[in-house]
Amino acid sequence: MKKILLYIVFFTIAYVSNAQSTKLDFTMQMQQNVKTAGIYPNPISEPVFNITSSSVITKVEILDMLGKSVLNIDYNDSYEKTHVIKLPDDKKGIYLVKITFDNNEIIIKKLLYQ
Repeated sequence: MKKILLYIVFFTIAYVSNAQSTKLDFTMQMQQNVKTAGIYPNPISEPVFNITSSSVITKVEILDMLGKSVLNIDYNDSYEKTHVIKLPDDKKGIYLVKITFDNNEIIIKKLLYQ
């Protein structure tokens, strides 16, 4: 009986260890292909900020915390990696910046306007 329990415990530990290893490898592979972008300054005190990336940005959408679109800009004809954005309203708060890249990958960043 002790041998059976020991075998079950060993098998379970080996299986869990193997499953975690596979998950880690998959996560690392996915992170290598992820596009990145930076927002500066953040937080902002004026309604103007910059977005910079190592990849081409094709679209920027600014959302308030209720999910309402405040600003939507398409850069389809541009191959720029840096953009200056001006918020249309002078309402302070927290905004979400949705950035779309040339391969249709999307990332969302948080922007604080104080």
